[in-house]
Amino acid sequence: MTTRKGVSQASGDFEAHLIDSLKNDPKLASEYLNAAITDGDIRVFLLALGQITKARGMSNVSKSTGLNRENIYRIVSDKGNPRIKSVQAILDAVGLRLRTEPSPKRVRKVG
Repeated sequence: MTTRKGVSQASGDFEAHLIDSLKNDPKLASEYLNAAITDGDIRVFLLALGQITKARGMSNVSKSTGLNRENIYRIVSDKGNPRIKSVQAILDAVGLRLRTEPSPKRVRKVG
């Protein structure tokens, strides 16, 4: 089944379920964002951050960060190129923080 915009109803249902799940579960939101950043594609991270932001309420995040809603939507879009300060403000507003850890040593292939 598809909607007028060509998006399947199943994908809409999944996103609604995901956002509902992220709404009140900071541990799930943290694990979801960590999995997204591990992907290595900033667009995946920004998509996950956007879903968490929607779950926590875009208006609430806007008030907490001092960023207007349009800026937040732009920041978390797949074309977003946010400053670290903006990402940090959004993370603070949704109750998360960035953290680093050592990565496994990569083995260089000799050609």
